[in-house]
Amino acid sequence: MSTTTPGGCRRRRSAQAAISLACAVLVLTAGGCTTTARSTTTPAPSGTPASAPPPVRTTHDIPADLTALILPTTGAESRGSQGLDLFAQTIGYTATRGCARSRNVPMPEIAPPLLTRFLDLPDLPLIRDHGLSTDAPADTTASTAPEGSAAAAAQDRCAAEGGAAARRFRAGYASLQGQWWRDITALRDRPAVVQAFRSFSQCLATHQVKAQDENAFFDLADASPHDLALARIYAQCMVPVEAVREPLRKELRTFFAAHHSGELNTIRHSLVPGIRESERTYGIRIAFPAS
Repeated sequence: MSTTTPGGCRRRRSAQAAISLACAVLVLTAGGCTTTARSTTTPAPSGTPASAPPPVRTTHDIPADLTALILPTTGAESRGSQGLDLFAQTIGYTATRGCARSRNVPMPEIAPPLLTRFLDLPDLPLIRDHGLSTDAPADTTASTAPEGSAAAAAQDRCAAEGGAAARRFRAGYASLQGQWWRDITALRDRPAVVQAFRSFSQCLATHQVKAQDENAFFDLADASPHDLALARIYAQCMVPVEAVREPLRKELRTFFAAHHSGELNTIRHSLVPGIRESERTYGIRIAFPAS
């Protein structure tokens, strides 16, 4: 499992790993996802047979507001950050694959690119319609070379090369965005947010979900990660929490952006050219969840 934890609010999760309180993930395949109509199904009580989440529609259009892309305050704005993070992962994965092919060794068994959900900034419509998590498609070309062999050493070098490529792309924005994740995660300690989470717990009880808080909820979700009904209950119960947190995030961003105006201006001028250069270099295309 590969993890990144700026402020403890982000983790990329393999199919076998537990859903964390900080985030869940949804796979975005290399060819993009198909269009799907929004579901209007009423959330069912816990224990109802799970239904498979539908795929996510995507767009290749880069959000016009690059400040919101780096410093999102709402679930909808976080779609820009989700796509940017996925793109960085895809750079690393593609660089690793290219290296493996050039050295004539199998693709290392590393996690495929996964679309990250930020649950300290939850995208409630996507969670409601598409669930909390889905498994990654298996890479049938990947295999582990015998330990100590020349092929294994080459695979290690290729994985390192891919990781370095992803880090180079992230270098322009990762530090500032990491500070932002830490700051919005800290909003959980605000009295109004603490009170709102009490309503979340009460909502779970109303839906007969046997969980006292968000941590306990994700213990249940880990046991049934594809339960769309459970995801819909989560999305519904989080509405009062987000009603409190969104204005706090927007207020926080005003001060944060003013304090980091120089760094943001640099990102605004360099990010899109960097994306386009990486698209040409690696033969990939950035994509963002749309609905």
